[in-house]
Formats: sequence, C-alpha cells, structure tokens
Amino acid sequence: VLLALGFGSSMLAFRPTLMLTLPNMLSDLNLEAVAGGSIMSICQIAYAVAKPMMQAGSDGFDAIQLLLFSQLATALTFLLFPFANSLWQLQALGCILMFSQAPHPPAVNRLVATNFKIDERGFALSALGATANAVSCALPVLVTLALGHMGTWSAVFVLIGLVVALCALLQG
Repeated sequence: VLLALGFGSSMLAFRPTLMLTLPNMLSDLNLEAVAGGSIMSICQIAYAVAKPMMQAGSDGFDAIQLLLFSQLATALTFLLFPFANSLWQLQALGCILMFSQAPHPPAVNRLVATNFKIDERGFALSALGATANAVSCALPVLVTLALGHMGTWSAVFVLIGLVVALCALLQG
C-alpha cells in the first residue's frame, strides 16, 4: 500500500502537473507561449538522460533510500518553483524536477523485485500500474479544481510539494 502511495504521489509531481499549470506560470511571468515549449523540451531531454542513468546506476544504492531521495527531492523542487521569476529559473527547476523523478521507477522496480516472490510480482506491479493510471486520470481534474479554489499555480505547487513530502515521510 505504501509503495503504491509513493508511486501515485510521484505522478502528482510529474509532467502533467507542469503542463496543466504552464499557462498560468507563463502569464504570471509575462512569458510567451513559446517559452512553455522550451520548458517542456528541457524537461523531456533531462528525463531522457536521467532515467536510463538512474536505472543503470540504481544497483549501487539502497532502494528505499533511493525512493525517499527521489520523493523528497521532488517535493523540495515543487516548493521552490513559486520562487522562480525568470524563464531560465523555470527551465532549471524543470530539469531538476526530472532528475529528481528519474530515480523513482528504478527504486520501485527493485523494491518489487526484492520484496515479492516471483509469483507475487505480477499483482504488485499491477497494483502500482493501476495506482499510476488512477492518479493520471484524476490529475487533470484535481489540478484544475485546485487552481480554481487556490487561485494561483504557485499555491498548487506548494500543496503538491507538501503532499509528496508527506507521502515520503509515511514511507520512510
């Protein structure tokens, strides 16, 4: 259950949240729409580089510590986003966010591989996949509602940062 909670919480802090809040970010910083493309491109490149590196290098780390590092670094990055006041700062934080997220899948996969017997892994992986899918489906509605009720993207980012940190603390 805690592993699924952590996996689901990582979905909150992933690219969909950036995409959903990007118009508000750009508007608040008086940036043009093309700046959003550069932010998302840098995020994608950073993740494309970081995830395989983390996958290959994850054997040298304790899986729980790697997972907690990923979640806490993600939470901290989300808490820093509201302080950004320029395009390069948003790009840098997006890059840091993707590098923070990259250790998450290898850590989760290794936890499943080491804590579940071979004939039990299918259920564990299915539960994780279902959690990720459920959060991904609910995310657009939740972020849109949060933006409507909280009024600013920065408040939503603080909330997400706190939720991800709480999930990490529950797992730790």
